[in-house]
Amino acid sequence: MGRLQHVQVICTMALLAIANGCGGRTGLQAGDPPPVTHASMDSGALDAGRPRPRDGAVHSSIRDSGTDSPSAEPDACTTTPEICNGLDDNCDGRIDEDTCTGRAVAVTTGGGGAQGMTTCAVLSDGTVACWGSNQDGAIGLGVPGPDVRFPTRLPGLEDVVDVGVGGYAECVRKRSGEIVCWGEVDHPGAPPDPEPPRVYDGLGPASQMSVTSSGLCTVVPEYTVMCSGYIVGPLTRGPLWSPEGLVEPVQVSVTPSNACVVERRGTVQCWGRNWYGELGDGSVADPTSGNRVTPGLVQDLNDAIQVSVGGGSVCALRAGHTVVCWGPRFGAADPYSVLRTVPEVVPGLMDVTSISSGEMHTCALLRSGSIRCWGENREGQLGDGTTRRSVDPVLVVGLDDAVSISCGWETTCAVRATGQVMCWGNNRNGAIGVPGRPSVLVPTLVPLP
Repeated sequence: MGRLQHVQVICTMALLAIANGCGGRTGLQAGDPPPVTHASMDSGALDAGRPRPRDGAVHSSIRDSGTDSPSAEPDACTTTPEICNGLDDNCDGRIDEDTCTGRAVAVTTGGGGAQGMTTCAVLSDGTVACWGSNQDGAIGLGVPGPDVRFPTRLPGLEDVVDVGVGGYAECVRKRSGEIVCWGEVDHPGAPPDPEPPRVYDGLGPASQMSVTSSGLCTVVPEYTVMCSGYIVGPLTRGPLWSPEGLVEPVQVSVTPSNACVVERRGTVQCWGRNWYGELGDGSVADPTSGNRVTPGLVQDLNDAIQVSVGGGSVCALRAGHTVVCWGPRFGAADPYSVLRTVPEVVPGLMDVTSISSGEMHTCALLRSGSIRCWGENREGQLGDGTTRRSVDPVLVVGLDDAVSISCGWETTCAVRATGQVMCWGNNRNGAIGVPGRPSVLVPTLVPLP
């Protein structure tokens, strides 16, 4: 065959492949079963979110007749089984049909800023799937790598009941109360640790935990809070320490700047930065005065059952199923102009069962299964279909059966009664789990492996 004829044949085959709808797609293979590990990946050969098929070959940017190999037979695509990987494996025009059957019992989205955004879900079988930024090995695949754009099961984790996302690191709490973490927990920003998920002695057995970009705290038996890392800035740092002055703590919530604890008696104690009234004691500190290391009581609050610390604003759920907040008034044109130095009731909220505070927005889950959110909304994190910020809670569209809620940097996720995970907001690093969309303004289904 002459050179010109050879080129014409190649071009004709390429055009036929495109006409058949088998163009290349991106997204990380979920690997179910077995779980994908970085041992099966050549990170140097992968673009962010680009999958490696099970046979070890790298997906080409245009799939030839629906296959990953240019030399495969033209009809091979029709015999390729569909798997949960974000691709149209059998080239029938549908993606992952009847294959993404994973169901979640909990979801957490977090990170942001320099460390990237990551989301993880605890699946009904006690395993964990994560997606988003893999900076410092945050996803838990053993080594740092490109963003994971599609939910991927993590190897070696089982019997998990809760997951915490910090950005640089993630942690899980097992049914036994054991705490297992990966990424950079104690020293964020240090050279990445390639070790797989490992047990953190001294932080368990835990009944509850809270993870942030610089460390974590847990509630352990005998009503004690144990922390590891750089919680509340440089004044309280170390591999393992316990804040003093707490009275029978039952729940803790932490960020790099602030930490708060609900005590068994219904009171809340907070410590850390107080530039904007975050401590809730009626005062505001000069930024040059540093952080308050010793926990102190929040004023006028003695019936709290949950506290959630965000990026300045702090909210608490009261026994009467109403919500109070203090700190900056996110959603206002100037959230720092009128500070709340003591708890104030959030209007229009009743029958609230749980709350979650993100960087500059907060959401409340109602007994009805609906969700209301308020605060900043430039990436659609309020879930009302707009990008308009709001001081008052707005209804998240299309959700009436949610059972849990999590707010991150500019991302929000919820678990439905069916076990499906819905996310919306900023899709940076693939934190929404839907490749190719920079932001999502309404709840969108995340396909779970």
